Amino acid sequence: MTKKLISAFLLTVVLSLTLMAQDSDSTFRTRHYFLNFSVFYPLSINHSKYDSTNINLTLLYGRVGLVRGFDLAAGVSAVENEVKGLQLAGLVGVSGEEFQGGQIAGLFSVGGDQFSGFQLSGGMSVCGEEFSGLQASGVLSVTGSSFRGIQTAAGMNVVGESFTGIQASGIF
Repeated sequence: MTKKLISAFLLTVVLSLTLMAQDSDSTFRTRHYFLNFSVFYPLSINHSKYDSTNINLTLLYGRVGLVRGFDLAAGVSAVENEVKGLQLAGLVGVSGEEFQGGQIAGLFSVGGDQFSGFQLSGGMSVCGEEFSGLQASGVLSVTGSSFRGIQTAAGMNVVGESFTGIQASGIF
């Protein structure tokens, strides 16, 4: 069991570092794909991290600019700009700027600047600025600036500036 946890943690760290790596595509161009499939970006249908899609399917690591519809990842899904719909990730689900809908991840769920809907994770749920809806996690729920809704965690809840709603946690 310990080896599996260590392996999952190391895989998450490696994939997170990959998220921070710069895209080799120096020109800003976008394409739209109804269906996108990624094994490990850039081994994917989409050629740029700015491309948009309606259905995004990822095996290990996928990266697109915008999802309007459904995003399903066995490993890590990183969306540069916004998600409008449902994002399900086995390990990590990330939305860079705006999220409207639902986000569920096994370890980490991350919403960028604005999030409205629900965010659930087994480990940590994070929103950078403004959150409206339900945020729940197994360890830690964090919102950077303002929160409206229900925030719950087995471990700890954190809101940066203003909070309106219900907050419940197991420890702090």
